[in-house]
Amino acid sequence: MSGEISRHSRSAANDELVTDTTNLENRLVDIHVAPLDHHDLGKILDVGEHLLNLDFSRIRTRLLNTAVGTASIAHALALACCNERDITQGGKEKVIFTEDDFREAAQAYVRTRSGAVKARFTRALKVHRKRMYDNTEIILRALTQLPESGGTVGQILAIIRVEKPSYPSSNATKYLQELQEEARGSLIRKTSSGVYRFDEPLQHAYAKAYFGEPSDETEGTPISDWESAFISQGKEFITRLLVQREIEENRYAMTDDEPTEEWELEENESKA
Repeated sequence: MSGEISRHSRSAANDELVTDTTNLENRLVDIHVAPLDHHDLGKILDVGEHLLNLDFSRIRTRLLNTAVGTASIAHALALACCNERDITQGGKEKVIFTEDDFREAAQAYVRTRSGAVKARFTRALKVHRKRMYDNTEIILRALTQLPESGGTVGQILAIIRVEKPSYPSSNATKYLQELQEEARGSLIRKTSSGVYRFDEPLQHAYAKAYFGEPSDETEGTPISDWESAFISQGKEFITRLLVQREIEENRYAMTDDEPTEEWELEENESKA
């Protein structure tokens, strides 16, 4: 029991660390880079193979697909594979990575990133003022119904309007922009082709778990490696009830009791 309490205490302390904005002062901000294709991402693996006598061929395509064009994630997954095999320097015998190595590496990456991801979702979902629409949740939920590579404003709106036919297009534009900003956790990025997607594919799987919309292979929808990693961890930090409980504690702390002028504007536009 004491070990369990200690583990949760450490988790809470880590969450406070990543959510404390004072920790970000005097640090460099993230520079968003356009998604890379498999050829460019593969160069990361090529260099590692050459320097450390490695062979990623059995998991290369899977690793690059899972990275979804993000160099830092491709590097992190490759490093996690090395860690799983205790590789710190090149050896005489070539190390060939297997599917089991990749699965363990993905789970390790999920464990190290869970606190940061949860903190970013907390900022994104926090309700600052009462409005007609819970805009950030609506948009994030819609993005979970698109591939990890994302979709256009039109595609996002089409999904939203299945359940909310009068949802204003101006809301989608405004809150897609807000969700790219630090105050909202920088959860969304806009690609050079005008497509909106989660900043990291891990966040896409996290959002699916939070909104209770996991993929179902029985219905022909493949489960991503990120979702598989969550499932293998027993969804310890992403089950809907656990995540909602932790986020909802602070989510409505700043909510006003009365509708704002923005609510009235949204309502008028939806009736137009």
